[in-house]
Amino acid sequence: MATTLYDKDYVAWTRAQAKTLRRMAEARVNVELDCERLAEEVEDLGKSERDAVRSLVTQVLEHLLKIAHSSAAAPVPGWRREIRAARQSIGFKLTPSLRRDLDEQFEALYAIARASAADAFEAHADPKGAGRLPASSPFTLEQVLDAEWWPRRETAA
Repeated sequence: MATTLYDKDYVAWTRAQAKTLRRMAEARVNVELDCERLAEEVEDLGKSERDAVRSLVTQVLEHLLKIAHSSAAAPVPGWRREIRAARQSIGFKLTPSLRRDLDEQFEALYAIARASAADAFEAHADPKGAGRLPASSPFTLEQVLDAEWWPRRETAA
């Protein structure tokens, strides 16, 4: 059985289908379909997948930062569990087009994760942790996605 674009890259498939539906709408193909709205809905399905993967990567980045920079050791096992679950979900969803999107958006996702980690440190009376967070990502996308990779703890309590 041949592998289709739908099977290989769902997000790319949604874009292609939306484009085809829009061409049908422009050509005024005589079918009882609301092609323009269908195109928008199909395209939104792909965007939802993209947003979900971006959110999961941001979550992994935030918890990697917490592991590396928190003064507290007790929460580390919980952060590791959350990272494992997020990495597994990313693995199920990741397609070639989503991988390209992550490459393009990685530093922006890191900035969001950094702000969330800083807020968490402040909320848990660990302002030194917030002060230790690097301005740009100390992690690569490959490390974020690697189920076996963990950061070194950079702190002394």
